[in-house]
Order: sequence, then structure tokens, then C-alpha cells
Amino acid sequence: MKKYIKKFTLCLFVGLLTLATGCSNNQSSASADSTIEITHSKGSASVKQNAKKVAVFDFGVLDIMDNLNIDVEYAIPSDSLPTYLSKFENATNAGGIKEPDLEALYTFQPDVIFISGRQESYYEELSKIAPTVYLSLIHITEPTRLRRSS
Repeated sequence: MKKYIKKFTLCLFVGLLTLATGCSNNQSSASADSTIEITHSKGSASVKQNAKKVAVFDFGVLDIMDNLNIDVEYAIPSDSLPTYLSKFENATNAGGIKEPDLEALYTFQPDVIFISGRQESYYEELSKIAPTVYLSLIHITEPTRLRRSS
């Protein structure tokens, strides 16, 4: 199990770091339209490198994004927010941790949505709103591959 956790953490870190690089304000116009292809256990998601709005349903991911200083507009399941992430209490409410508010997400118009096991049954519906990245410890058998395209 430790092997999978290490792979999961590494893949998540690399993916978020790549996304963070694209979210910085020092982008060239060439990278403004660039995308990052994130492969995960449910398929892949083509995410804009300069994401401005991010919906996050996994608080571990939100914590990592916070520590990487990723400065974007967030939508999160506010009712379940742990106290150590209280700085995000004014983020857009994206519904419950087990039941996303699809209408609120559609209105928010995220550039990417990060989900985990509790939202797995909503994957198809969320993917219609925005590129959705499903993060799971159980399904990871090899590192997630990231690929930039323009």
C-alpha cells in the first residue's frame, strides 16, 4: 500500500505543480492556450494550463494547492471544510462532499474539477461541466502521465 501512496502523492504533486506553473501571472501568450493532459484511472482530462477557476472536492488536494500557493478562484464543498483550511470559507460552495451541486458548478464554470472516491458516481456528469480529474489510491497502478500540448 505504501508503494501506491508514494505514486499517488508523486503524481498529484507533479500534476498540481504543472498546473501551478500555468496559473502564475508570468505567462507568455504562447502558453496561454496550452493544455495539460492528465491521465487518471477513469481516462484523461485536457486541462487549460492557465486555469483560473478550480473546483476541488478532495481536501488533501486543496491543502496541496494551498501549500503550492496556487492562486485561483475555488469552488469547494464548504459545509465539510476542515478548520485547517478555514481560509477558503468564502470560496464558492460546490455542494456536499458526497453530493456535488451540479447547478452551482455549472454556474461557477470551473476550468478543472478534482474529485476522489466520494464523488466517483458523479464523474460522468461533472465531466460534462469541465475536465474532471479522478484521484484514487485503489486504482493507481503506474504513475500518472502528464503531457503538455499547445
